[in-house]
Amino acid sequence: MTQGSMRLRRNGQPLLQSRSQAFASRTDNDLGPSESESAMIEWNARLELDNAALDGEHHHLVDLVNRVLDELGNPAIDASKRAGFESLIDFSRKHFASEERLMMGVGYCDAASHICQHGHLIREIEQLWADVRSGRQLADSTTVTYLHVWMVDHILTFDKRLAAFLKVRASEPANLEQPLDRTAWAAARLPRRRAV
Repeated sequence: MTQGSMRLRRNGQPLLQSRSQAFASRTDNDLGPSESESAMIEWNARLELDNAALDGEHHHLVDLVNRVLDELGNPAIDASKRAGFESLIDFSRKHFASEERLMMGVGYCDAASHICQHGHLIREIEQLWADVRSGRQLADSTTVTYLHVWMVDHILTFDKRLAAFLKVRASEPANLEQPLDRTAWAAARLPRRRAV
């Protein structure tokens, strides 16, 4: 596998573009760092969802991504000894499981696609770690951009929609056993982003 060429396949067909192809066409400048910006992700109001539990876990994920970025930028750390990736993968699994329990508990209507995205993100980050560890993927700007998009894009799309649903759900009568008013949910939904 060449640098930036990781692909998931179903029935022999690629599900995604290569990392470098996926990010070359990005126009949303605030997803990844520009050449003049720090590689670190700064926690800011744009990433907040007004949900203390989700925001707390997301803030910790940002810290873990920044740890990985710091390790990638330090050539003195041998690739096989970079613990940041393993911590990121471990906490991501726990966070995604927590979000999935929440979605199922409140009857989130987009739970299936969100859960599928979680599985995809875990597979991607595990593959990236395997590629970095083996030397197939360099710690270059493509990798840094990928980690930014991996974290920030998921929060700004999938998790923002979940947060909007939770706000609508919280404004309804306290009986969560009742089905959600789909009209209110549809009015509160954020526009979907095109999958990369």
